[in-house]
Amino acid sequence: MANIAEGFDSGSDAEFIRFLRIAKRSATEFQSHLYSALGSLQISKSSFDALYEHARRTKSLIGGFIRYLERSQAGKNSRKIRRKHALGDGRGTDAGRRTRDRR
Repeated sequence: MANIAEGFDSGSDAEFIRFLRIAKRSATEFQSHLYSALGSLQISKSSFDALYEHARRTKSLIGGFIRYLERSQAGKNSRKIRRKHALGDGRGTDAGRRTRDRR
């Protein structure tokens, strides 16, 4: 949870995604600790199963959010590229057209 909160305040989607990946790895680490707790009889099998499944669903949700943000970023980048081509990049025929328009 702390990694998600820290990433949310990071200022960019790319940095937020980085922190989401850390959070996802932390959930995997938690699952590893569950195996240790089960092996040393600190938790019951039913508690292990419930907690492990909760961590699995959390990782799935985080993964889905990462995919959403990555697609959103890709969409922003492609819109910038399309806008640049639509407006012209200052070379070629667009530059000549702008020069004629000013006369």
